Amino acid sequence: MANPKIILDTNIFIDHLRKVNKENSILTYLTNKYTFSTTSITIYELFTGCVSKQHYKDVEKILFGVTIFDFDNQAA
Repeated sequence: MANPKIILDTNIFIDHLRKVNKENSILTYLTNKYTFSTTSITIYELFTGCVSKQHYKDVEKILFGVTIFDFDNQAA
């Protein structure tokens, strides 16, 4: 049976990115329980917060395989 799907908000990703020990993040806890998705707004917020090339790479890495939903009039 496939994992249930959830939409993650910016704070879940930021929690993971800021933790030194990634094993203690909410994102890590949810990894084997759910299939992740997020919105284009969250993507914008994450990349806007990047202050270095390494931050940019870290964001790209955690978004790999995450379904991204556009936020438009139809979605609203």
